[in-house]
Amino acid sequence: MTTAFSDLHQYTALPRVDGIAIAPDGSRVLLTVSVLDEDGTGYRRSIWSVPADGSGAPVRLTRSAKGEGGVAVTRDGDLLFVSGRPDESGNDEAPQLWLLPAGGGEARPVTALPGGAGGVLGTASGSDLVAITASLLPGAGTDRDTVIAADAALRKRRKDGGVAAILHESYPVRYWDHDLGPDEPHVLTLDLGDLREPDLSDRAARTPATEAGADVGADAPSYPAHLPAPFDLTPAPGRTLDHVDGTLTPDGRMLVASVAVPEARGSRSALVTIDVATGARTVVLDEPEVDHELPRVSHDGRTVAWVRTQRSTPAGAHEQAVWTAPIREDGSVDVDSARRIATEWDRWPTELVFEHGDRALLATADQDGRAPVFRLPLDGGAVEQLTHDDWAYSGLHVADATGEVVALRASWQAPLHPVRIDADGTVTPLATPAPLPEVPSRIEDVETTAAAAPGSAAGSSSPTATVRTRCCSGSTAVR
Repeated sequence: MTTAFSDLHQYTALPRVDGIAIAPDGSRVLLTVSVLDEDGTGYRRSIWSVPADGSGAPVRLTRSAKGEGGVAVTRDGDLLFVSGRPDESGNDEAPQLWLLPAGGGEARPVTALPGGAGGVLGTASGSDLVAITASLLPGAGTDRDTVIAADAALRKRRKDGGVAAILHESYPVRYWDHDLGPDEPHVLTLDLGDLREPDLSDRAARTPATEAGADVGADAPSYPAHLPAPFDLTPAPGRTLDHVDGTLTPDGRMLVASVAVPEARGSRSALVTIDVATGARTVVLDEPEVDHELPRVSHDGRTVAWVRTQRSTPAGAHEQAVWTAPIREDGSVDVDSARRIATEWDRWPTELVFEHGDRALLATADQDGRAPVFRLPLDGGAVEQLTHDDWAYSGLHVADATGEVVALRASWQAPLHPVRIDADGTVTPLATPAPLPEVPSRIEDVETTAAAAPGSAAGSSSPTATVRTRCCSGSTAVR
């Protein structure tokens, strides 16, 4: 009898959790789960809901032939996701942003972007604003009132003319297994409060180009009038938003983001703020040989936190430091009052999130083959390690209203699965639609003391050195 670890086909067919979010009231956790498709050539995602208190059973929320991903939750608890499923008109040429009401009912599209929606960058906890990524053609221009219609017209002309060529005029041109272009990632904002039911008796549609009086061609498709009008926050971005990361302030007035700044043989990351109403951009921090990443805004909207990373050199490895700065009443960041926290902490954080009450940051970082959750007090207090088990944690989320903390965790012997983390570090596994497989082996730490090699750094100060490793006991190791 074969198992999932002795047969490659069974192993690749194991369902897996690969995304997590939590409702603002802390009552339910939303998961994206990938399963192998019928042809065995790819994975299809669906979204599930599980109780955040550890009880109950998973409930599947979405079903479609093309699957769903990019899960996020609005301030009202409505579910947002990206899917290539057909909309009301039967169009399924590009994936769009969809909304599934928390109170029940079918999902409905929120966007009708010609190039599709990429994913949710952030949602405002105190307004109906949502920021998403979407790709637009460079020739669509920079006018926020006409860019969507111009992009649609250009895409239609490319399709009608059978054009598939990509003209590369900048670096980079490729990312791992796919070419970049011909379009470029942008950040768009939408006000979900403008979403309404289509008027079946009046098929009127809003055409941004017509409203602005611009001529983008008679073949420019119209944008549905019942959907929120997209607002382009990042005109002419080039490749600066390929790996954009950021968050909205709770009131939705400002986007805080980490964007790329091109330089010789690569780029560095700068911290910027963008006014949502006007699109005005302010560079907060941009330093040569330094990256500013993982920007996060506190629940009260008064503090921004980020990771400052000095570039590595042949003389030594880089240092990653966590910094915070106040946000003024006008939405600007008070850089002069910025300060570093967790100054004695030597880990490299991979995630940051404000805890409920904004007195500290929660972070994950690699440590001894694991990735615990740490608490970083904003008042300069000592860093506290919350989890002390053999797991690697990721996907930290905090419920806005109640403060429940949820995450995904995994180890060498178990795939990702959802958990709740209490303030005292107690971890409660949550229900999952992807049950953990039984693994016919275990991983153990082995530590020993041996003689240091002559002339080594350890040998210069001590005749012995400690060696620590992890080994597998059993027939199979899970990696």
